[in-house]
Amino acid sequence: MQRITTLRENMNTVYEQKTDYASFDVMNKQGSMKDVLDFICA
Repeated sequence: MQRITTLRENMNTVYEQKTDYASFDVMNKQGSMKDVLDFICA
């Protein structure tokens, strides 16, 4: 999960943009699939 997060942060820095995102991390019990689906459907 950390590698994916770092990649997203690095891409935002390189492309000088701050994209909205939603995520969940099963191993650390953070976020939920519902949060991600709500984000996609918004």
